[in-house]
Amino acid sequence: MRKITVLVLLLFSFLLEAADFNTLLENAFKNNKEIQSAMKEVKSSEYQVKSVRSLYFPDIEAGYFKVIYDKEPLVVLPAGSFAPIDVYFPLTDDNFTNFNITLNWLLYDFGGRSSAYKSAKKGFEAAILNVNLTKRQVAINLLDRYTDALTLKSYIDVINHSIDAINSHLKDIKEFREEGFVPKSDVLRIEALKLNLEAQKAELKGKLKVVLGDIERISFTKVNEDDISPLKDIKLWKEPVKLALENREELKLLKTQSDVYKLKAKIEKSLNLPQLVAKVEYNDTTNALNPVKSNTTYYVGVKFKIFDGMKSHYNKKRYLKLSEKTTDLYDDTKEKIKIQIENELETLNALKKQYKFSKKAFEAAKENYRVVKLQFKEHIVSSVDLKDAITDLKQNEANYLITGEKLKAQKIKILWLCKKLGEETHEE
Repeated sequence: MRKITVLVLLLFSFLLEAADFNTLLENAFKNNKEIQSAMKEVKSSEYQVKSVRSLYFPDIEAGYFKVIYDKEPLVVLPAGSFAPIDVYFPLTDDNFTNFNITLNWLLYDFGGRSSAYKSAKKGFEAAILNVNLTKRQVAINLLDRYTDALTLKSYIDVINHSIDAINSHLKDIKEFREEGFVPKSDVLRIEALKLNLEAQKAELKGKLKVVLGDIERISFTKVNEDDISPLKDIKLWKEPVKLALENREELKLLKTQSDVYKLKAKIEKSLNLPQLVAKVEYNDTTNALNPVKSNTTYYVGVKFKIFDGMKSHYNKKRYLKLSEKTTDLYDDTKEKIKIQIENELETLNALKKQYKFSKKAFEAAKENYRVVKLQFKEHIVSSVDLKDAITDLKQNEANYLITGEKLKAQKIKILWLCKKLGEETHEE
């Protein structure tokens, strides 16, 4: 029984935390197909680095051959030398074997090999950057949908509060109606307000269901309305624009790509330069006609391409132009990121002001509702005033709660747009 209780408590604890934004984000990072695909590219790039590194090692080839004669090999002595007719002598009637090992080693090629290795390493770095870029995009997409869910849920909660208040007032109004203090239209007016709120609630629940489906698709986690919990408030680091320009993968990828093009240009240049090579060849045979049964030959020399139709020359120029193009894209992207962060900071400042005003408006609406509620019971104001007070309170409470969540979400969004992945947020 105790084991069952512990299991139930653990399960209940998991369900409570299932829709926490950080938990959802962690699940998304583990299971998102785009991230998994990017991580496989990292592994592929790692193999590419190992493959290119093999250029520094010699190639070794071996061959073994069994020589079988279909017909007996003969040597011919022409007629007139020793005899009036051609004389044939058999050379051998034995089959034999040949075995050889050849070692080819590129000793120096004026940077072509080292450039290829550096290019492969840059490709590996780019693959890692692409994983982080994908994670950043997934985090922001999840945050946007999570904020939408919080907004809709907050509005639904406010409507529920309003409906509870209306139910309480309807009881009083119906009693007033029976006593003849209010006309029937007052009852109908409040009932109509309740029905209108129920209709709004149904519409919002439908929208929330769609948003929760998007969250499940991004996070690979089952989520329902009750699981959504408020975001944590965080502090932003100073100079977010500077941080974004230092940490954003888009800029790092463009810089890496520019370096790769330059390295490829060096590879093309090296193709027209001499290569210092070495070769060792070992041969072994059982051929009875060969007096030397085994032999090792050493070669050291230079080889170079005399003419390739200017192919490597133009390829080098092409890669250098692509590097220049990437540098231009880097400058353009850098400016766009700067503008993006500045715009997000403007939105944050606007939300701070909006939150400050909405808090005051909500407090005023609460006080107005309290006064109108008392006045209505004293028959000083009509149901129209009560309806307006309830509607005003609902709207201002919703604005206050939603703006608060949007403010926290905006801070988190800015952080994800400028932070270095792996750094933690700080709660206020």
